[in-house]
Amino acid sequence: MTVGAGADLMAMLIGFVILPPNTPAEFAAAIRRDLDNVGKIVKAAKIQPE
Repeated sequence: MTVGAGADLMAMLIGFVILPPNTPAEFAAAIRRDLDNVGKIVKAAKIQPE
């Protein structure tokens, strides 16, 4: 069982679905969506560059 920020992070990670895109436009949209999702996770985890 996770608590606090860990539970929120798990909820974000559950939102990731891996489906192969059918067209270049779908691939581009998937990359943009994934970058947005990862950005939210990085911010929630307060990850800083080294």
